[in-house]
Amino acid sequence: MKKLSASKKNRRASRHQEKGAVMVMALFLSVTLLLIATPSLFKLLTLKGLTEKSHKTLAALNLAEAGIDRAIWELNSGDISNWSGDSQIRTFSFYSFQPHGGGTDGNVLISVLDPFGETPFIESAGQISSQPSIQIGKAVRVMLKEREIPFFDFGVFGNESVTIASNLNILGSVGTNGTSAGSIFVASNSTVDGDIICGPGGDPEVALDIDENSSVSGLIDSAAEFKDFPDVIVPEDLPYRGNVEISNDTLTIFENGDYSSLVIGQNSQLVISGDVILHVSGLFSLGSNTELLITEGSSLTLYLSGSLDMNSNCSVNNANHDSTKLKFYGTEYLDNNIQFDSNATFHGVVYMPYADLTISSNIDFYGSVYGRNIYLNANVYVSYQEGHEDFSSRRYEIKSWQEIRH
Repeated sequence: MKKLSASKKNRRASRHQEKGAVMVMALFLSVTLLLIATPSLFKLLTLKGLTEKSHKTLAALNLAEAGIDRAIWELNSGDISNWSGDSQIRTFSFYSFQPHGGGTDGNVLISVLDPFGETPFIESAGQISSQPSIQIGKAVRVMLKEREIPFFDFGVFGNESVTIASNLNILGSVGTNGTSAGSIFVASNSTVDGDIICGPGGDPEVALDIDENSSVSGLIDSAAEFKDFPDVIVPEDLPYRGNVEISNDTLTIFENGDYSSLVIGQNSQLVISGDVILHVSGLFSLGSNTELLITEGSSLTLYLSGSLDMNSNCSVNNANHDSTKLKFYGTEYLDNNIQFDSNATFHGVVYMPYADLTISSNIDFYGSVYGRNIYLNANVYVSYQEGHEDFSSRRYEIKSWQEIRH
């Protein structure tokens, strides 16, 4: 058996000592780094907690504001009477609310004070669980005010589309709820002295097809919200008058009535004297060389549920020259294709939400024209007149906003 020389023993011992020193230095360095890093780790943990709290606080505030939006929607478009409470206060809550796509669960607690008054107050609180026993909450209070939304605020409005032929003049705004390509088409050499508006979310450059040789004095834009097209409701208390047809004669109507048909044959005159409301469930016809005359100081509201036949040589003469005194309303049962034809001046409102309405011939139209699809053909002039309150609605909007302690 060989014995190690003294020099080899010394070298081996020296290597062991070096390894020991390296381990000591590594341990010392690790401890030093740990002591340096520990405050930073605590700081990071603190920042994480603050960030999480800030995030959940913001989420709670967003929930509170979502509750405000929900209450305003119920007041304007829903039925807040279904909420718990009475005429003094209505309350509604939803729990474990989770945003679309997942996210933080939370609760929303809503109270509406004086829900049917002119200036309701809404208080909405959002709650988010931070820890099993801790709730983070934010609350918002708003005061509302009523605003009247006029319905007939356009000269021409098509729920789906509007088509304007060449060489026409429109004094007033033109609008549609449509957003597809060409929802409003304006042919060459036509003039719109007002705005041209497509439906909300639509791209005006796509939805509005306006010939470069036409002119628009107002905005070319998209609407902020859809225009509701409410159904036409016929009054229930109209006395039944049966079928009426005349020819080469004059018929004067003084009182309200519900007609199965009302046919004004050629060379005849239908005179409205007084404030009259009529409903025709079948055919309403104005033949050749006929006149519908609304005498001065009188008014006519005509509900149509069947079909409308207007000869181009007929005239609708509103002696008041006031478009609020003559209203043509089409119910959902009216024929879907209506030809509004007359070589005369017309002062009135036409509202036929389910009809494709074509206005043609040499007509000067003063008032508003609303339908599903509107077609304005040659030699039509439209001049918008305001002052119509029918179908207008009152909506609540925010007057003041404040965050409150919760």
